[in-house]
Order: sequence, then C-alpha cells, then structure tokens
Amino acid sequence: MKKFTVVIIIIAVIQVAFICFVLSFPAMRIIDGLSKYQANAQKVSSAKNEILYCLEHGDNNRLYEMFAQHVKNDPDRDLKNRFDQLFSEYDITSFDFSKVRYHDNGGGESYREGNITYYEYEYIFEGITGPDGSKFVISYGYSTVNEDHRDKTGLLYLRLRKVEYTGLYTYEILEDYKV
Repeated sequence: MKKFTVVIIIIAVIQVAFICFVLSFPAMRIIDGLSKYQANAQKVSSAKNEILYCLEHGDNNRLYEMFAQHVKNDPDRDLKNRFDQLFSEYDITSFDFSKVRYHDNGGGESYREGNITYYEYEYIFEGITGPDGSKFVISYGYSTVNEDHRDKTGLLYLRLRKVEYTGLYTYEILEDYKV
C-alpha cells in the first residue's frame, strides 16, 4: 500500500509540474509581447522627437535619411526635389515651435503569433507659427515595423499645411504641401 501511495504522489507531482510548465508558455508570450510593445512605443517617441528636431534645426539630410527606402527609391515621388521645393519656399527654421502640441492621429497594426508584424501611425504637430504670424500644422506618417515589406519602414510622408484656425482644434487649410 505504501508503494502505491508513493507512486500516486509521484504521478500527481509530475502532473502538477507538467501543467505549470505548459501554462507558463502563454504568460511568457504575454511578457515578451509587452516588452516588444514597449520597444515599439520607444521607437514612436524617438521618431517624433527626431522629426521635430530636424524641422526646428533645418537638418534636411537627417530628415531625408529617416524616410523609408521605398519612398526614397520611388521616381514618381522625386523626394530630393520635393525637399528642395519645400525648404526653399518655407524657412522652417524660422518657425516658432515653442507652443507646439502633438497628437497621434491613428494608425494600424498587425500581429502574428503575438508579435507585432506591422505598425504604422500618423502624428500631427499643431501650434506652429511662421515668422509673419501664419499658423502651420505638420503631419507625418511613419512605420516602425513592417515584417512583410522591410523597405517600407521609416518616414512615409511629411505634410506641411498653412492653416487658419476656425475653432480651438479646427482649421481651414490654406496651403498644403506633401513630401
């Protein structure tokens, strides 16, 4: 009888250990997913800060390098020429960014087996004032992850809009320039 009890106890311990082992996999995936989500959120924040820095300081080369490879390679976009036009028409370094407000304007994301495989978003900078008092809004699209098309990771577009505010957060677009 003692042998039988010992065998039953050993089987029960093995079963409990096995169940605990199996149940730990989803928990590990959740923890891994959270750390990847936090890393992606850090990329989003870094990109936002770097884009704003490049605009404020006129670092066109650094801003150009942030664009996704597929945008830089698209002959229809002619990115270098669009940059030259934008920065020759507007001296963005003379803009006042001291009251800039920024917000996420939405985006999209996809997951495969708990891993982020695609993440794209749009940010908007508002409260920017030109040297003549004109108001501007700058928006951009950015992809931090695109597992299926790695050349589409980076800055996707940059848009400068001269606006006239009609309310606290509403405005009429007077001029629209997209890079």
